[in-house]
Amino acid sequence: LHSARLEHNFVGYSLGGGAAVRDKGKARFVNTYIGGNFCSNLAGGVAVVGTGARVHFDADFVSAPSIYLPPTRVVNNIANLSAGGVYADNSAEVYVYNTLIASNRANVANAGGMSVQNATADVRNAVIVHNRAAGQGDGIAVFSSPLFSLVNSTVAHNETNGLYVANTPLSFITNSIVWGHGGLGYEFIEVNYTSTLQHCTVQGGYPGTLVLTNDPLFSNTANLDYQLGFGSPCIDTGQVSIVTTDCIGASRPQLAAYDIGAYEFVPEPAGVLLLAAGALLLARTRS
Repeated sequence: LHSARLEHNFVGYSLGGGAAVRDKGKARFVNTYIGGNFCSNLAGGVAVVGTGARVHFDADFVSAPSIYLPPTRVVNNIANLSAGGVYADNSAEVYVYNTLIASNRANVANAGGMSVQNATADVRNAVIVHNRAAGQGDGIAVFSSPLFSLVNSTVAHNETNGLYVANTPLSFITNSIVWGHGGLGYEFIEVNYTSTLQHCTVQGGYPGTLVLTNDPLFSNTANLDYQLGFGSPCIDTGQVSIVTTDCIGASRPQLAAYDIGAYEFVPEPAGVLLLAAGALLLARTRS
């Protein structure tokens, strides 16, 4: 589906208020709005379940409107049980690229934004914010996944905890922000294994390589604008990544190195000169 709208649907005791992909089924959602759907069971937005089932969320930046939100959006969906936004289970595969997952709700159990259970998930350039669940993982909940990867993504201001990962030995978090859930003990919860974190920003800190704890200085969170503000510690502190654009199509990197989070900071021309002057001053001070 390209530039489609799946909205205001109601599903009873089944899966996927907006869409369900099962048992070897394949689907691709590009610049698609999935919103305001309800399921009385699992997955208010999209469900992908079963061996061989595969779903891609992605963006076509050429035809996308010029706005600060990612072109593909899973928003305001409700699951009465679990997984308000996206649900992957039973050996399925889900690829979430350049997507906003926001303001979804799971009324009874886990995963307000996204649930990965016995499934493989690759998440890149995703903005996962303002979701809530009655149980664990208001942003993302991962249970017994063979592989979970979160790259250049922003998980922020979900209700109680951002990221919950249980019984998943291969979990990799790179160039990502987990912020605004109450600090240490709420941002990132793990059970039985420890994820590999590299070049991330986590409120309250977390074990890993170059994990920052400074405020990322988002632009305007009240309007879901999670771009990095001028002077953000996430600018130029990421590592070389597999993604070459950010969630709205800006090329990576813009300056000396990759940024942390779903957005790459794109300075005005005067800002580039100011940053360069600051770097030169710092180099002279250290020499």
